[in-house]
Amino acid sequence: MTKIVILGDSVSLRIRPVRRDATEKTYAEHLAALNPRFFVVNLGRGAASIKSQMVDMDPIIRQFPDFYVLNFGIVDCSTRSVPEWVFRFVNTIKPSEWLIRRWARKFVDFFEKKNRKSLVLLRGKRSWTSEKDFKSVYLKTIKLLQKETGAQLICLGINQTDERVESQLPGTKQKINQYNQVIKQVCESTGCSFVDTYNLIEPKNVPDGIHFDAAGHKQVALLILEIVNSKSPC
Repeated sequence: MTKIVILGDSVSLRIRPVRRDATEKTYAEHLAALNPRFFVVNLGRGAASIKSQMVDMDPIIRQFPDFYVLNFGIVDCSTRSVPEWVFRFVNTIKPSEWLIRRWARKFVDFFEKKNRKSLVLLRGKRSWTSEKDFKSVYLKTIKLLQKETGAQLICLGINQTDERVESQLPGTKQKINQYNQVIKQVCESTGCSFVDTYNLIEPKNVPDGIHFDAAGHKQVALLILEIVNSKSPC
């Protein structure tokens, strides 16, 4: 049995358009279906940055898989209209919170959506995670997983986005290219396998500019499968 653990943001979790039936799978589900000897655990989390993943690594280390697949980057590198703490404030729902806080959340959300591009430009096209910090945390994550588990690591690049996303979050395309170079360089320096999803997955398979469609997920699964088969003793 070969155990594969997926770490990442919502790219590893979501299918766009939303799945219509059980035949439309994420790449984690495809991997499990492609080989009955694969045990695949998907620990991806929506809106997760590489920094947030590092907050509690013990449950991840305790998986002790044969392979980790890292699928981070788009949350970290995208230009942003508001700081991360504001985003968390707007998107963290507490049923028992005060009415004034609930209305404040709705106002901030409305204002941000109406002025997103202008706010991005006003903030100087800043990302939630700087390129320097992203490289540092990405490298630290890989070294920790290698040291504590001995697992082999497969790092997915950031897939290309579309003009709709770029029009709302200007500068994101350039950031994706820069952070992809960081991921590739870190992989080369640590002996990890790099999967280039930017050039190998066609734009039509990323219909909302962020997440893969069902066909895109299957392509990613096949790319990962090729690496796992080449490195697995099974």
